Amino acid sequence: MSFGANVTVQRTQKPTLPGGYAREIVDLCARFDVAPERLLSGLDLSLATLTDPDTRVALPAFTRLVRRAEELTREPGLAYYLGLQMRASWHGFLGFAAMTAGTVGEALELAERFGRTRVDAVSLVTRRDGAHVSISLEEHAPLGELREFFVTALFIGLALIGETLAGRPLAGRGDQQPVDGAHLVDDGGRQAPLLQQQGTDLRRPQAQHRLRVAGA
Repeated sequence: MSFGANVTVQRTQKPTLPGGYAREIVDLCARFDVAPERLLSGLDLSLATLTDPDTRVALPAFTRLVRRAEELTREPGLAYYLGLQMRASWHGFLGFAAMTAGTVGEALELAERFGRTRVDAVSLVTRRDGAHVSISLEEHAPLGELREFFVTALFIGLALIGETLAGRPLAGRGDQQPVDGAHLVDDGGRQAPLLQQQGTDLRRPQAQHRLRVAGA
């Protein structure tokens, strides 16, 4: 399977992410000796609110939380660690539905079809390319400076969830490529190159896409 982030953006009004994702960042930071109260101070977020499954966190607030988490933990690989601890259950009913799928491919199809009921800012797109299957992330709202963190954590997590569902390691290949001619404008009005997150590009054979979910 190939994991990548497309830069094509379809606007979503006031995009949000599940509060549960923010709660997982809080729990991760605690492992780096950063107390929840210290992490959430001044962010207009509370541990009780993030524990509520109905809580949604606006994209700007989520970005501020990530920046604060990276600053306080002093861990540049925080997104990587978050991906390593990701579980299907993080994704609510969609994750539980994926666990009941008959094959890894069926689980991915569920994620593609219903993912935006969970996360409205992005969506997954599955494509077949010869003997391989790829998964791309399409933005429906600009992730901005959250992009690298979000894509890294998500696709590491998805890869590991796929292995858990299959009950065996899944082989893949990674690439990273810039988007030619694509730019974003920073706060000072200057243009900076916009990189496509192909660093999580893990191409895998279609045969692995058809692997039965362990226990299914």
